Amino acid sequence: MRHARSLTLTPAGQAWLPSIHDAFVRISEGTLEVFGSTSEQPVTLRATPVIQQSWLARRLIAFHRAHPQVAIRLVSAIWPDDFGPEGADIEIRYGKGGVDGD
Repeated sequence: MRHARSLTLTPAGQAWLPSIHDAFVRISEGTLEVFGSTSEQPVTLRATPVIQQSWLARRLIAFHRAHPQVAIRLVSAIWPDDFGPEGADIEIRYGKGGVDGD
């Protein structure tokens, strides 16, 4: 269910979550088995969905061609509270400034 600044699972979603979680674990294990592991950790880039779709997506193709050894993990952030130092190596923001780190 959507709230002003968060999402919560419905009762059906809560009941389904363990099965889905197990499925993603199996997918992850299968991917590791087929493609192997990398010693490099991905670079986590956090931005709003609009920035990811309208600006970043087309640039990632060129970046990947130039730097195929760099794995990028995209994280979406919508609310100002979603941005912060934890969990992201790079953040792309836009606006008038006045945020921590400027």
